[in-house]
Amino acid sequence: MDNNTWLNIYQAYSLEKISSLNKHGLAMQYAQCEQLVKLNKELAATNATTRRILQNQIREIEKREEQKYYKSLSFNINLALQKIENQDNISYKMFLSNIFLKVLNTLSKQAMQILEEISDKEYASKLQHRIEELQNRLAKDRKDYQNSYWYKIVILQQQIKELSIAENCKNYEAEIKKIEETYQKGLESNKFEKSFSKGCFFITIGITAFFLLVFFSVLFSDNSDSDAIQGGIICLCLCGGFLWLTNYWVKKYSTKVVNKDYSRINFLKNEITSLRSKEIEFHKEFNNCLEQVNLEQPRWEEEIELIRSYLPSDKH
Repeated sequence: MDNNTWLNIYQAYSLEKISSLNKHGLAMQYAQCEQLVKLNKELAATNATTRRILQNQIREIEKREEQKYYKSLSFNINLALQKIENQDNISYKMFLSNIFLKVLNTLSKQAMQILEEISDKEYASKLQHRIEELQNRLAKDRKDYQNSYWYKIVILQQQIKELSIAENCKNYEAEIKKIEETYQKGLESNKFEKSFSKGCFFITIGITAFFLLVFFSVLFSDNSDSDAIQGGIICLCLCGGFLWLTNYWVKKYSTKVVNKDYSRINFLKNEITSLRSKEIEFHKEFNNCLEQVNLEQPRWEEEIELIRSYLPSDKH
């Protein structure tokens, strides 16, 4: 049996789930009734008058089948309860009771509400009284149970489940991977930007040198007309602009740095290591407890499956 199976019985048999399973069980009961199946087929091909007659017949048969279902359920509750009551090991009996008694009590209450014959209602009521008496008797031994291996395996399994070690480690590893990928993308982007900045730097230097050459050629030429002077001034302004642009590319090329968040990565790795260590410790202690309960009750897993077989199920 999967170690989570008996732990998940608590969730598997919530009030909503029990109601759903009973509906499923009734549906299976109806499907096995040949007379009901036949009438439902005839219902689809009849006129209004005949339809009403068939519908009444179907309701009567469904009512009868419902009573049969809850009578059978009451009988199965009794078998499950007997299996728990007959255990000699008090701690193991309390272990089974904590798993099943709440479920059995809910089912017996539903049976008593739906069953119509007085004898059937009394039978269901007696089941409830037996369950309550068993709970009261076992309450006296709760302290002994809490010191037993049966209690410890429940607590340890709950702690392992609540820690969500596998899920948390997976999330931490995904975050580390994301940081690494972001860093690598930053390096690639920075490499491209540096190459681009370097190219723009040399181009700007070339253009600036060209305009400076033009400016000095105009400045020292013998031609002193106003157009030449204006051209020289324009070249000087352009040189100033390109010199500023050259300075911008130099700064962009030399100052941009890509950093990796090593502190976050180290924190996440430490968390993963801590969780793995806790997981090893929990499983070591759990396996030790499991060995002890197997020595006390070698067939306990089979007995749990047997009791579960008496309860409503959607596995058909």
